[in-house]
Amino acid sequence: MHDLTLRLLCLLGLWMTTAQAQEPKVEPPTWPELSSKQTEAAKLALRRLGDEDEEVADAAEAELVDFGPAIAPMLLTRLADRRPQHEDVLARVLHRVVPASHAPLIADKAAAKAVPVRSFAVEYLAGLGDTTYRPVFEKARKDKDEGVAFRAVLGLAGLRDRDALLELLGLCETLEWRDVMSLIQTGLAHARDAELTDALVKAMPRDDERRVVTGLRLLRSVAPKEYAGVIATWLDAEQHAVKKEAINTLRAVVDGDRPLENLSVFQAIDQAKKWKERIR
Repeated sequence: MHDLTLRLLCLLGLWMTTAQAQEPKVEPPTWPELSSKQTEAAKLALRRLGDEDEEVADAAEAELVDFGPAIAPMLLTRLADRRPQHEDVLARVLHRVVPASHAPLIADKAAAKAVPVRSFAVEYLAGLGDTTYRPVFEKARKDKDEGVAFRAVLGLAGLRDRDALLELLGLCETLEWRDVMSLIQTGLAHARDAELTDALVKAMPRDDERRVVTGLRLLRSVAPKEYAGVIATWLDAEQHAVKKEAINTLRAVVDGDRPLENLSVFQAIDQAKKWKERIR
């Protein structure tokens, strides 16, 4: 009996070793390399980003995008400069050229010395909605730079973290919405969830106009369609700002339409009437 058990254990060990050997090895991602000719062309394009002629600057940006992921190391190096030029453009190109498969390389930059690099890294990861990067967000949440910390909170909220979403609500109250609207939409792209919506609605007291307006803006990305009736209750608000945001939230949640940021008082009244007829 002892010999049989020993043989079975040996066979099991052999099977496990064989199975492990057959598992494909996942190689860590690496950046493609630019040729020397491409490197010189890329440097020229970077210099042209600051051209006074807008068409020239736009063409330079498009040229950088055409290099694909291979341009990323050069852009990250430029972003790490003590005083990086064209920071917004560099980050925009990086967002376009870095594939999700290379996210681990970006995660490594979340602890970089340069704030613009950390900011880009955390923002990029926040847009993925991947729980793999929760530890990165947890660490970056304590970043001394407010912009990086904000993006980390957004990343956690995007992972359907209730506390992070409520923190995001408070942070957004203090910010200019137009400055963070696109960032919020990208970061919460994977956060549409009933439980999150319930928590957010509970945190929006009817007598706090600013909080309600901010909450409705976040609900654009968070609320499922079945919450249209709940959102519609704010169509009866006396405050124009609240009524307008209720309309825009319904547009986003029900139809996937863009917000109407310049709705007049009379237009809002008309739109609210139409939505109430449609929802109720």
